[in-house]
Amino acid sequence: FHGMLDKDQVPEKTEGYEGFNMLMSLQGEVGSAKMQYILRNHDYDLLNEQKKSFELIRDHLNEKYGYEGIDLKLVDSYRNMKEKFIGHEEPIELVKKAMKQVGLNFEAKAIRGGTDGASLTWNGILCPNLGTGGQNFHGVHEFWCLQDGLKMVELLLKIEELAKR
Repeated sequence: FHGMLDKDQVPEKTEGYEGFNMLMSLQGEVGSAKMQYILRNHDYDLLNEQKKSFELIRDHLNEKYGYEGIDLKLVDSYRNMKEKFIGHEEPIELVKKAMKQVGLNFEAKAIRGGTDGASLTWNGILCPNLGTGGQNFHGVHEFWCLQDGLKMVELLLKIEELAKR
């Protein structure tokens, strides 16, 4: 199954708004194996194409071997949160103001990971994504920077202060 996926559609070979498939875990024994993936894409139609490729591989292999040996479960965790902020920019404006006051420059750009902000936003709490100090997400070179993390704590405290006004 894994060998039939696009080898270039993985986190370490994609960037920005490019979608990817990330094998998160693989467990197996003599009679069975289980793989868990994260499928990411900023474009909902392209995400559906990624899902369809998983379904086509499942169907092909089940047909090839003559039985339903591959069970596929696709679960959406959230979608791109940008559309939720259209007409509701207040939280973003608050973040911009707080960032300026703590000496940071605001930059809106694609986040390529599963985020608490996206989950909260899709559950009705508008929550812009903020940095954490992490770098090189979803790859073997991912790391966290203490200084950046501490700056984000300062930002969070400033957001809280401004929100109380």
